[in-house]
Formats: sequence, structure tokens, C-alpha cells
Amino acid sequence: MIASALLLLALGTLTGAMLSSNRASAFAAERARSLDDLRIMAAVFGKDARQASRVVHATSTEVAFDTIVDGASTRVRWRATDTQLER
Repeated sequence: MIASALLLLALGTLTGAMLSSNRASAFAAERARSLDDLRIMAAVFGKDARQASRVVHATSTEVAFDTIVDGASTRVRWRATDTQLER
């Protein structure tokens, strides 16, 4: 009876530790994905901005400018929302 109680206690502790580790791992993976997305968007925005010939419209959450995309002059609009940067 005592051995069973100790085994259940150890199993409960181990299960709790595994669940905690799983949550931490999922959070780290989501954070890494978000940082990768941010790096990609920053690179694309930087390229668009460096090749821009003129700014058409600018506010605190949006900017539009004429730039070169795939060798052609194109008007590009970037917009920042609460959680996203959109092209």
C-alpha cells in the first residue's frame, strides 16, 4: 500500500513536470516562428524602402510609396495593425 502511494506520488510529479516542459517548448517554438516572420518582413520592408523613388502617403500606421518590385515600378502600401505588419 505504501509503495503504491509512493509510486502514484512520483508518477504525479513526473506528469506535472512533463506537462510544464511541453508548454514551455510550445511557447518557445511559437516565439521563434514569430521572430522569423519579423525578420522576413523587416528584410522585405527594408528592400522596398531602399528602392523607393517617392513617398505617396504616410501616417502613423501606414506608408505607401513607389518602389521597384521585380524590375517594375510599383506602388506598395505597408500597414501596421495591432499585431501585424502587412504589405
